[in-house]
Amino acid sequence: MFNHTKQTIHNIQRLSQIVNILAKYGFGYIIDLLHLDKIGIGKKVFGFSSIRGMHVFSLPEEVRLRKVFEELGPTFIKLGQILSTRPDVLPTRFHLELEKLQENVAPFPYEKVEKVIKHELGKTPEKLFKQFSKEPFAAASLAQAHVAQLPTGEKVVIKILRPGCEKIINADIEILYFFAKLANQYQPELRRYDLTGIIDEFKSTILREIDFESEAANIRRFQRQFDNDPTIYIPRMYPDFSTKHVLTMEKVEGIKITNPANIKKAQLDGTILANTITRAFSRQIFIHGFYHADPHPGNLLARKNNVIAFFDFGMVGKLHEKTKEEIATVLVGIVNNDTHRIVEGLRGLGVIKSEEENKRLELDIEDFVDNYANQPIKNIQLGPCINNLIAIITNHKLTLPSELSVLLRTLTTLEGTAANLDPEFNMVTMLQPFVKKILKDKYNPQRLMGTVQRSIEAVLSLTSTFPEDITAIFRKIRQGKLHMEMDHKGFEPLMHEIDASTNRVSFSIIIAAIIIGSSIIMHTDKGLLLFGFPLLGIIGFLIAALLGLWLAVQILRSGKL
Repeated sequence: MFNHTKQTIHNIQRLSQIVNILAKYGFGYIIDLLHLDKIGIGKKVFGFSSIRGMHVFSLPEEVRLRKVFEELGPTFIKLGQILSTRPDVLPTRFHLELEKLQENVAPFPYEKVEKVIKHELGKTPEKLFKQFSKEPFAAASLAQAHVAQLPTGEKVVIKILRPGCEKIINADIEILYFFAKLANQYQPELRRYDLTGIIDEFKSTILREIDFESEAANIRRFQRQFDNDPTIYIPRMYPDFSTKHVLTMEKVEGIKITNPANIKKAQLDGTILANTITRAFSRQIFIHGFYHADPHPGNLLARKNNVIAFFDFGMVGKLHEKTKEEIATVLVGIVNNDTHRIVEGLRGLGVIKSEEENKRLELDIEDFVDNYANQPIKNIQLGPCINNLIAIITNHKLTLPSELSVLLRTLTTLEGTAANLDPEFNMVTMLQPFVKKILKDKYNPQRLMGTVQRSIEAVLSLTSTFPEDITAIFRKIRQGKLHMEMDHKGFEPLMHEIDASTNRVSFSIIIAAIIIGSSIIMHTDKGLLLFGFPLLGIIGFLIAALLGLWLAVQILRSGKL
C-alpha cells in the first residue's frame, strides 16, 4: 500500500515535470488539447497558470520537440527514436529531426558501477576481474560500458544498466498511456494512429533494451543463425558474468565502417563489405524473420578478410511468415511496376482495411508506379521509393503496422550504411533473390498441400462441433441466459461526465457518513475530550468540513452546478 502511494506521488511529480518542460518549449497548448487542467486537484499541481504565460521559442517546432525529448531523459529519447521511424505518424521534418537524438550523456560515477556489479555478481569489480577500467568505454541514456579483463585473460566489455532508470521508465510509460487515453477521449481524429498501440510497441522495445538477459538471448540466437557463415562475426557472451542488469561480452577489435578511407587503408574491400552486410540482413529478415533492428554504422565493425562484426543486440525485429510474404509482394510490385501487387500486399499487411480505401489508393499508386516505369533496377533506390510510398499512405490517412515501420526503417538505414561503403551499391538488386525465394516458397506444392490439409481439418472440426454449438445457443435462449455485448463508439465524453458525476456523489456520501459518525461520537463521553466534547468527533467534523469545501470548489470550477 505504501509503495503504491509512493509510486503514485512520484508519477504525479513526473507528470508535472513533463508538462512544464512541454510548456517551456512552446507546447503548452497540449494541456488544453488533452484537458489536463481538469485532472487531479486543479491547475496548482501542474502550474498551469504560469505555463500559459510562457513565450514560444523562435526555433522550428521539430527542433523544440527534439529538445523536449532530450531534456526529459532516457524514456523520451527512446520514444523519439521510435517516432523517427514512423513517418506515417509525424511529418518528414519531425522524422529527420528526431533522428538526431543523441544518447551520449554524462557517465554515472564509478561508486555506482561498483555497487551495481557487487549487487548483481556478488563481488566488487576488483575481486571479479583481472583488470577493470574505472573510466567508461561509452555512456548512453540507459547504460554505460567499461573495458575489463577476465581472470582467464580474455578482454571484455561490460555493459551496466544506469541505476534508477527502470523506475523512471515505468513511471513514464504509465504517463504515456494516460496521455494516449486523454488523446483518444478528447481528440477523436488521433485514434487512427493507434496511440496505445504505438506505446505498446515502445514499451516492449524499451523494456527489452533494459533487460540484458533478453539481449543475451538475442546474441545466442544470432550466433545460431550465422554459425556456419565465416563472413559474419557475433561476439561471445559470458553468462557467468552476466545478469539482467549486467552484460559481459567479448571485446572485438575492428575498423569502424563510417570512414571508407580507413577501410581502404586496411586493404579491405568496400564493395564486398556492403554486400556482406546486406546479405546478412536479408537472411535475417526474409529467411529467419528475426533481425538486428539497428544497423547504423556504429553497430558494425570491419575485420580482417572482409568479415563484419555485429554489436548492440537490444533492438530486434520479428516478422511473421505471412508478413514476409506480403512485404515480398509489395517489393516485387515496385520492381515490376505492378499496381495490383502493391495494393494486394498493402491489404495483406493491414494497411488497407476497406474497399473504399482500396479504390482511392490504387489511383495514387498507379502514379507512383509510373515514376519507376521503364527504369533499370539498378537505378531504383529503395529508401526514396519507400518514403514516397509511405507519403501516399499517409496522405490517405492510413497507418502502418508497427512491425512494418521498424522493418522499413531498418531497410533504409541499411541502404545508407551499405552505400557509404560502396557508392555503386544497389539495394533492390541485392534483395531480389531473397524476395523471389519467399514468393516461390509461398506457392510450393508441398506447402500448399499443407495449407489445404489444415483448412480441411478446420472445416471438419467446425462441422463436428456445429450441432452442439447451435443446441447450446437455443438452450440459453430458452433459459433466458443469452447475453450480448455492445460497444458504443463516440460515447466517451458522456461516459467521462457520468464518471465525474458518480465520483462526486460517492464523495458526498463519504462526507455525509463522516458527519453522521462524528455526530454519534459527540453524544458519547468516551476518549479524549476537548472543551467537554470528544476529540475524535471534533476531528471528524473538521475533516468533513474540509472535504466539503474542496468538493464545492471543484464543482464551482467545473462551471456545472
